[in-house]
Amino acid sequence: MNLSSVYSEIKQLLSISNENFDLEKIINHFFNTEPDENKLEIVGDILNFVNKFSMFQDIKPFMGSLYKCITNTLEIKP
Repeated sequence: MNLSSVYSEIKQLLSISNENFDLEKIINHFFNTEPDENKLEIVGDILNFVNKFSMFQDIKPFMGSLYKCITNTLEIKP
């Protein structure tokens, strides 16, 4: 599994449009010194988290809020 396929899967589950989906940019900004293996682990954890909410996939405002929570959480780096 590579980073781009995981990003695509997350985007599809969240039903986020291309112009509003900037998760890759956010990950690269806050974790720019991390190797791709670590980024893949982080993105994999995000995918596992999003999968828990897949039953709500048709509720776009909920999924949009979930995406916002994920991006805000990434900005809080220890």
